[in-house]
Parts: sequence; C-alpha cells; structure tokens
Amino acid sequence: MKTKEIENELSNLFSKYYKEVTGRGPIDISTNIVGHTIYMKMNCSFTLLEKSMYQFIIDHNGMQVSNTRLLEEGKKITNKLLEDFGFPINTEDTLVFPDIEREYVYLILILNENLEKEIRKLYEGR
Repeated sequence: MKTKEIENELSNLFSKYYKEVTGRGPIDISTNIVGHTIYMKMNCSFTLLEKSMYQFIIDHNGMQVSNTRLLEEGKKITNKLLEDFGFPINTEDTLVFPDIEREYVYLILILNENLEKEIRKLYEGR
C-alpha cells in the first residue's frame, strides 16, 4: 500500500511542477517504482510550438543539456519526498524523453538504493 501512496504523491508533485514550468499541467501521470528506478509517464497535450521546440532540441541532441536545471529540481523534489517518507535514498540521475507523436513525456529517476525493497522492508515487514 505504501508503494502506491508514494507513487501517487510523486505524480501529484511532478504534475504541479510540470504546471509551474509549462504553465499548464499534464492530462495525467502514471508513476511506477521498480527497484532502483522510478518511471513516470506524463500524458501531455503539446501545442504546435512545443512540438517544434522539442523536435529542435531532440534533433540537436540537447534534451539533457537544455533541461539540466529542471532535472536538478526534479531530483530535489524526489529526494525531499523520499526523506519525508523516511527513506535516506537519493536520486543519482534523471532522464527525460518526450514522445512528440504520442504527446507523452517519459521521466526516469535512477536512485542510489533499491526503493522498492526498502518500502517492503519498512512498511510491509518483508
């Protein structure tokens, strides 16, 4: 149960953050914790300008570079939430992949510990 609670809270926080950055939130976000990794799939509705911008950035191999500040903030959001839930786990890396055709943004957060295992240990006694 705690896994779902953490996934929902991450979805809510990143939805608010996405809205803060873009001016409007995603349609929905699905979040899954798997081992050392958190996977997020944001269903977005891109404007033509956003699609063009993303395509330009992708074509010039600048997705990670152009989003450095945003990804660092995403790390902070994740680390704070994990700390609030009692996990001394930090985000080591973040990756972002926009799928322009399907209008999704995929976010992958790589952690320094196995969060899924820690949740089971702490909350489910396994």
